[in-house]
Amino acid sequence: MRDSSEWLTTPEAAAYLRVHPETLRSWARKGTIPAAKLGNRGGFRFKRMDLDRFLESRKSGGAD
Repeated sequence: MRDSSEWLTTPEAAAYLRVHPETLRSWARKGTIPAAKLGNRGGFRFKRMDLDRFLESRKSGGAD
């Protein structure tokens, strides 16, 4: 079993959430989903536990 604090790349996180990577990048830029920005090139990393919380909030109607 994987650690819930594990960091995922944008493609990995997008696959986990079943969304397009650009959708995930947009959410990260807007602050809709927690993300760590990497350098000046605009890459992101996402914690699995944050993704799980995001999914839970969407189930309960929290996030857009």
